[in-house]
Parts: sequence; C-alpha cells; structure tokens
Amino acid sequence: MQLKIQCMQDSYDKLLKILPLLIKDPSRLTEAKQLVQQLDEFYQSSEWLELYDRSEEFNIDTRGNYSVLSEDAIWNVLSEFDRLTSISKRDV
Repeated sequence: MQLKIQCMQDSYDKLLKILPLLIKDPSRLTEAKQLVQQLDEFYQSSEWLELYDRSEEFNIDTRGNYSVLSEDAIWNVLSEFDRLTSISKRDV
C-alpha cells in the first residue's frame, strides 16, 4: 500500500511541474492527461477514502508538496488542469 501511495504522490508531483508549462508547451498535454487520469481514478476510488482515513500510518515523501492523501490536493491539481486546458482551447 505504501508503494502505491508513493507512486500516486510521484505522479502528483510530476503533474505539478508540468502544469505551468502546458500553455507554452502543448506537447506535454498527453503526458499531463495520463497523469490526470491516473490521479482522478485513484481519488475517485473507495480505496482513496480508506487510505485518507488511515493517512497517519503512511510515511510519504511529498517533496514539499501536499500529500495525495490530503483532502484537497488532488482535487486542486485536477481543477487547475481543467482551467489551463480550457484557456488553451480559447486561445486556439
């Protein structure tokens, strides 16, 4: 379980780095979409809720970011992705 959470945390961290680049570098969009899908599936699963309830049991390297087991971290990054992709669509 620890490994899965860390994998999701790593995906979250990677997406945080890619998001600011999306408007200037749309070639990163495919990679960002894959990370978004992975994080969204994890966040929407009943497993996430169970892990959230037990979050104190896990030692996750967040690299200074919010934990994927925090209440709003994934929600916020998914919302930011939607915002940025809607801006990109308007600029086309």
